Amino acid sequence: MQLTFSFIILFLFSFAQAQNSCFSDSFLSPDNPSLGDLPVRSAVSEKTDTFDVVFHIMHLGEPLGQGINITDAQIESAVLSLNRDFGAWPIHDSISIHPNGADTKLFFRLACRNPQGVASNGIVRVDARSVQGYETDGFLFIAGNTGNNNQLVALSRWPTEKYINIWVTHLIQTPFSGPTLGGGFGPGSVIYAAGGGGLYLNHRIVGCDPDRTQGYNIINPYGKIISHEMGHYLGLLHTFQGESCTETNCNLEGDRVCDTEPHNNGRSNDTSCNETIECGTREPIENLMNYSGVLCGNIFTQGQKNRMKTFIQAFLSEVANQPACIKSAVQDDILATTTLKAYPNPCSEFVWVDVSSNGLYRLVDLHGSTVRFFELTSGKHKLDLSMITQGIYFLIPPDSLKLKACRLMRI
Repeated sequence: MQLTFSFIILFLFSFAQAQNSCFSDSFLSPDNPSLGDLPVRSAVSEKTDTFDVVFHIMHLGEPLGQGINITDAQIESAVLSLNRDFGAWPIHDSISIHPNGADTKLFFRLACRNPQGVASNGIVRVDARSVQGYETDGFLFIAGNTGNNNQLVALSRWPTEKYINIWVTHLIQTPFSGPTLGGGFGPGSVIYAAGGGGLYLNHRIVGCDPDRTQGYNIINPYGKIISHEMGHYLGLLHTFQGESCTETNCNLEGDRVCDTEPHNNGRSNDTSCNETIECGTREPIENLMNYSGVLCGNIFTQGQKNRMKTFIQAFLSEVANQPACIKSAVQDDILATTTLKAYPNPCSEFVWVDVSSNGLYRLVDLHGSTVRFFELTSGKHKLDLSMITQGIYFLIPPDSLKLKACRLMRI
């Protein structure tokens, strides 16, 4: 499948100050056929769509863990934050403004096979200094497609009909902006070759370190900017699209979603997270597609879920649901009635879990790092946590499934 949509997605922080500014309005037009002509769906499939993501770390020769060359653990934490926001998982409750977001039934996993079928962890590390100008210019997008972006992407791009590519860099420049601290592109753009789409992110917005104990050099400790960008990638507009206070037809105006309030982005640089009135109604500060959402929010709405599901069906159906690497005794399309329970909770050295599906379960910490694996069969199991330090953890079902994470507290 060749992706030929002609829109660009950018969420940008300037180097001068961490204020919101976005150039998506120049390209992400609702009148674009790939966005404006989406059918309105009040109900969509509740089957979970799974996407394989690959992170391309375009470093400058730094040792692992320094500069752009961020660690595997930091990348894993970014994937955790993606699934937290898209799955409405009960993780990092302190960021919740209105904790009633929709489970979008979308799940992201690090690709476990490369395009040649060889086992992979979904992370590619590339010394991009071989491309002239990368050290000073980073990813340079120039009108007419004459920048270095194609050369850089050619170093590591995986097929867009199977993977979501995420390039991590130190600098992104477009014809409409100077150097930026963050950014992301949709599946294609008028200045980018078709078939090379993905997300482009500064290394300082990749990762999740809510209590700042991991030492990640990130500007957003909860790692929510990547969720904003992925929302764009999957067809969502800003909640303030058009910056109008009125919508006579919410299906055709604004962000084309009827359960997000019209607002004009009058306080886009306000990081206080205080609820205010815009256009006679409350601003949706909890919504990840609002500018305040990447600082204050944690949800997608049901209408946004419907739009993403519709977009995926129309444009990304081949990308979703690639074969899983870990096979369990049950099929990947296991019924949503699968259960996962743990008790006592909080627990000390041992915890009992009751599961209804077979497979490999992961125990992850708040930063998304896997601390233990458990191969479980349907039924009740006693798990030894005596070697685990005190804290909050999440038991994640097999990656071929998409279920709610089970929160455990080890005391």
